[in-house]
Amino acid sequence: MALPGARMPGGEKLRKAKLRGVASEGMILASDELEIGDDHDGTLVLDDAFAAGTSLTEVIPLAEPVLEIEVTPNRSDCFRRVRGRA
Repeated sequence: MALPGARMPGGEKLRKAKLRGVASEGMILASDELEIGDDHDGTLVLDDAFAAGTSLTEVIPLAEPVLEIEVTPNRSDCFRRVRGRA
């Protein structure tokens, strides 16, 4: 759930609003709205095994490890393509 003040992946800031005459205090999100999947068939349901208040980073892999390297021009052999990877 994203509460008022949260920023959506597109940069839009959520605010309190009225929908069909009812006050809205936030938004329940689908995986595509969180940019962690392509599914928009409904809200993202988390596993019941996690207790309320568990950090979202423990539940969903929000970040991927990144290895940043700088290859000097004299090491063109390091640019070789590994099978199955770009």
